[in-house]
Amino acid sequence: MKDSAKPGFGERVRFTARYVRMASVLEYPTSKRWVELPCKEKCGLFLGLRTLYDGVLGEDPEFIPTSHFRAALVCPNERTNPIYVPLHAITRRGTGE
Repeated sequence: MKDSAKPGFGERVRFTARYVRMASVLEYPTSKRWVELPCKEKCGLFLGLRTLYDGVLGEDPEFIPTSHFRAALVCPNERTNPIYVPLHAITRRGTGE
């Protein structure tokens, strides 16, 4: 999604994937990363863009980022918490953008 194609705050959008946080606890140091999971097409309200970080938990525990990327913050409905959505999986509702 280009910045010019970015939906406005509160605009209805469709999405076909989401990010979930995964942690690898079987290895040290523990790594935490965002994994993209496909989902059936859903609609929601666009709330904005966020930066997500993959990384490892060091001692203390301190989080050490190893990479980052942008994601859309979308609220599927008024009864659920917002979720992170890959930018390539989002389109404006009612258009092919």
